[in-house]
Amino acid sequence: MKNKILAFLFIAIISLGFSILGSYIYNKYFVNNNEKISSLSILKDSLNLSENQFCQMKQCQTCYKDSINALNCEIHRYKYELILQLRNKDKDKDSINILINKIDSLQSKLLHNLVNNIISQKSILNESQKEKFFNILLSQLSVDGRSCNLINKTQSIK
Repeated sequence: MKNKILAFLFIAIISLGFSILGSYIYNKYFVNNNEKISSLSILKDSLNLSENQFCQMKQCQTCYKDSINALNCEIHRYKYELILQLRNKDKDKDSINILINKIDSLQSKLLHNLVNNIISQKSILNESQKEKFFNILLSQLSVDGRSCNLINKTQSIK
């Protein structure tokens, strides 16, 4: 009986060890490393930020994320109410318009927060870093991998 308990414990410990080893290997080699690297770290490398600049940018980013998370939760709540209103057979147009206006207002606040965050981050950077920073922002503006400006120019030529 004692040998069976020891054998069971030995097998359990071996299994636990393999489980931990498997998790380690999976996380080290198979989990997308891009998810582990924050966008702020990429920005630090791209702009050659000093440690002081990096800390300031991190603080800006934290404040920005906190404010937009709260706004996004409110927007989500109003969108939920809007869907419930739209689902009703007896649609109350006034209630629907009130909800749309509340969502519009909150989305406007999101845009203002975004602009204020960019201005805050811009104030931390030197001139060459600012140029790279805005080039990064501009490169993120695309539709299907093409710049909207290019789409408009193409359409106006036709």
